[in-house]
Amino acid sequence: LLSVWGSDVFEFPERSRLHKKLLTDNLARATRIASTSAAMAVRIKEFLPCPAIDVTPFGIDIEAFSTGPTPTPQDTITIGTVKSLDPRYGIDVLLRAFKHTRERVSTGCSLRLRIIGDGPQRQELEALARDLNIHDITSFEGRISHEAVPGVLRELDIFANLSRTESFGVSILEAGACGVPVVVSDAPGPAEVTRHGETGIVTPIDDPEIVACALVALIEAPEKRAFMGRAARALVKRNYSWTRSVELMEAAYANTIFDYKNTSPRF
Repeated sequence: LLSVWGSDVFEFPERSRLHKKLLTDNLARATRIASTSAAMAVRIKEFLPCPAIDVTPFGIDIEAFSTGPTPTPQDTITIGTVKSLDPRYGIDVLLRAFKHTRERVSTGCSLRLRIIGDGPQRQELEALARDLNIHDITSFEGRISHEAVPGVLRELDIFANLSRTESFGVSILEAGACGVPVVVSDAPGPAEVTRHGETGIVTPIDDPEIVACALVALIEAPEKRAFMGRAARALVKRNYSWTRSVELMEAAYANTIFDYKNTSPRF
């Protein structure tokens, strides 16, 4: 059983013909393949026409990532993300969208943007926040421990993940498990784990104008945010809990053993 995780399938084979051949040869040698997302399973089929694939998504600890007390009405709406500050993850798009949001929101509430994480783009992104004149309500808080993430997520009103490329959406599911609605890009991974209009809003990649429209719509509709937060928590419990992930992984091993015993080895 060969597990594929993300960049090994999406980025590695793009480096050269040799990298592509190495990936294809490895995939062909496996009895079965375990893919962490349906989107990646589609990608695998570009290299291997008829692979035997089980989708085995990452699981979420729904005890640690849980909802907090019912929020009380407040004057400040907090939007946030927990990502590496890397061009792949579209933090620059979030900053530009937040500027538009600040200009358009019609309610009397204040806005705040929290960016949790560190990476090679930090100085560039901090400079962009200053250029956009949103630095006064934007905080770059650096990397935090995984144990601290649930508490941070519960402090958000809206979670944003605007990745340009991503094979799954663990951070989106963690936010959903905490009852936080999301605004995400339509990159394969984020879009796969978000139910548009139910658990969040899916927007086009690299489109801060549309992202701003989605943010304003949620900011101005607290009932919708609450509904989506509940739906997101239910989705994670149903499809992405640790228990469910273990069940799917056990089934993948069982399928692999069955295939090995009932077919000739492929190598």
